[in-house]
Amino acid sequence: MPATRAQVGPPASYVQLPDFAAETSSIGWAANGPVPVTAGATWDAETVADSVRAARNETTRDAWRQVRDLVSDDLRSVIDGALE
Repeated sequence: MPATRAQVGPPASYVQLPDFAAETSSIGWAANGPVPVTAGATWDAETVADSVRAARNETTRDAWRQVRDLVSDDLRSVIDGALE
């Protein structure tokens, strides 16, 4: 999930995770630290699509559009499809 710079405070993304509950957060969900976006990114297409669809505001979707410009054609297509 790309984070966008806020006018005030740290970068943020707003997402909705289906079926997420704090008591089961270790089941099926994982978070990692920041990862640079490169054309050689080998991210799992299904995970990318799920992440794009989880975006809950236009700022987070805009962050995905910025990522889209930096990745391979295959991932670009995945992002485009999930943004529709």
